[in-house]
Amino acid sequence: LGLQEFWGVADPIGRQFEFEMTYPFASLGMDYFLTTDPWVRKALSEPVGVEDLTLLSDIAADKAVDNLRTRLKADLIYGSIGAVLLSVNPFKPIEGMYSPGVFDVYRGRARHELPSHIFGLTESAYTAMLDKGENQAIVITGESGAGKTEAAKKILEYLAAATTGSTPELLRVKEIFLESNPLLEAFGNAKTVRNDNSSRFGKYFALFFKGSGDAVGGRITKYLLEKSRVVKQSPNERNFHIFYQVVAAANQGIEKSAAVQSKLSTIQGCKPQDFDFLNRSGCFTVHGVDDAKEYRTVQHAMQ
Repeated sequence: LGLQEFWGVADPIGRQFEFEMTYPFASLGMDYFLTTDPWVRKALSEPVGVEDLTLLSDIAADKAVDNLRTRLKADLIYGSIGAVLLSVNPFKPIEGMYSPGVFDVYRGRARHELPSHIFGLTESAYTAMLDKGENQAIVITGESGAGKTEAAKKILEYLAAATTGSTPELLRVKEIFLESNPLLEAFGNAKTVRNDNSSRFGKYFALFFKGSGDAVGGRITKYLLEKSRVVKQSPNERNFHIFYQVVAAANQGIEKSAAVQSKLSTIQGCKPQDFDFLNRSGCFTVHGVDDAKEYRTVQHAMQ
């Protein structure tokens, strides 16, 4: 198997030449074309718009937005601006985009070999850390609702999967990586008018690895928590998620700890609108979110 390219060229006096070039896949490192993963095959076989905005023929804001919109309609939410990964929040799940098959394809690949993806960026940083022996940083930025929290989750998921050791200590560290998000979101995220799961604080994850690439620990530093939200919320917004989760847990009796359940029993039968700190905005639920189920997730993360 190989990749064939057909070229047609003209010399200065207008004579036409045609020739064919065939490259073995192995020489190009392009065996990913043989993947059976449906998302990767779609991204490779259906080029839509321009992936790297620096290659647009007309570098203008409206042209860039039109290109992003065209790719978004095809569920291609990732692109780039040179070395910078660009993502657009689709506000819906995209089947197969973060499947184990996609992870396998991006593992060990250079970013330029595959379509833009958060896994490609993370793999690039992880590989550079191991090859160069230098610290790497991934900065996630964007306005509220852009998808920063989800991007951070996917980076942690990829790094947890990339560390292949199976010692009890490594498995414990990997679990802490993944379980940290439910806790941070419960106590630091809230529904706003623009985002159902908006982080109301900044955070810095520092992850530590051995020279072999296995994770050994981490540290989370938080910045500028929006403490005023506890006592006042704007219309159609909620307080921090944990308050609604606790109320839901009290009514469903799902707390396993007798000590905690005895305290929750004091608010059993209450609703969020019964509490002064929760009833000021007129918003008590989030579409598609089960607060009792989320409480169970937080409960598991604390174990």
